[in-house]
Amino acid sequence: MSIQELTYARQRLRAFVQELDELLESDFPYSDSEDVLKNVRDLFLSKLRRLERIGDGNPNVVRQECSRTLQALLDFLPLLGFVVRSTTVRNAFELRGPLRRMVRMVLEPTMAPSAQETKLVLSSEWFYSPFTYRPFPELPGVVFIGLPATESANPLLIPLAGHELGHSVWVRYHLESQLVPEITKRVVAIIQGMWEEYIQANPELAGVAAEDVNEDMFAVASFELAIEWATRQVEETFCDFLGLRLFGAAYFYCLSTTGVGSLVVVRCYAFDGDSIELARSAASSGWCGARSSAGYGCAIVLPTDSRSCRVGAEPSARGSGFFPRRVSPTRNHAATSDRI
Repeated sequence: MSIQELTYARQRLRAFVQELDELLESDFPYSDSEDVLKNVRDLFLSKLRRLERIGDGNPNVVRQECSRTLQALLDFLPLLGFVVRSTTVRNAFELRGPLRRMVRMVLEPTMAPSAQETKLVLSSEWFYSPFTYRPFPELPGVVFIGLPATESANPLLIPLAGHELGHSVWVRYHLESQLVPEITKRVVAIIQGMWEEYIQANPELAGVAAEDVNEDMFAVASFELAIEWATRQVEETFCDFLGLRLFGAAYFYCLSTTGVGSLVVVRCYAFDGDSIELARSAASSGWCGARSSAGYGCAIVLPTDSRSCRVGAEPSARGSGFFPRRVSPTRNHAATSDRI
């Protein structure tokens, strides 16, 4: 059985490398896309050579190596399509230069321009909203940003690239590992503050004391998903603010002219001075809930469902603004796209 699996994996790898060779014969409008394909080709050539050296060894080792190799193919195959589409005329090639300079300034702030090496692959994609691939460990220093082909005539879409860049910044500076302890602390505090209700929802924890909730493995398992959701939301919020920092008011105008996806969440932020008016303009342009005397109400809108969940919002001393964020499920994998 291991021989058949090994033969199959070798065939798939050879076909993959052959396709890469053919793609590399194409014309590339800029070198970053070509360099990525070359790096992927070198990566899978090394995997192919490894499979060819294994031979008829330990069946478990052969099976495991074949499984890892085929999984890598599944992970990288969508990326190849992304890189190829970055060469089509649907892309605004004139944007790549300025956006790459911005990406390098954010990710390599201490490096001289001549020494900066971050690559940007900008592609025109058949998604209705911009998205990014999370950084591949095998391709360090590469940022992937996809812009919707259907909005190619809309220059106000460009600032959303700042949000997508935020995901690379989040990974580059290991912000998740810095923030998860505080997020966990806050989640535990909320649970402890409503312990009786929590026990009713999780009767299997009836024997656990509220002060021990962070130490009991069954109790921890009950709120692990809440920590994951909160972490993802913090990441999205961080990306929003990076987009705002990079593009200023244009980020709000961009949100007010782009369409709505399958699930829209309106979030509340506080701003100084005139920024609040821009936030309100963006928020009230078709997504936001009804305006109230106390400020703006936050709404979670499901276009395919008549139900909506209204969440009250207390305006801060500096004013409260709301703008929409599109939420999509993301698999925790390097090849996963995160759409704004």
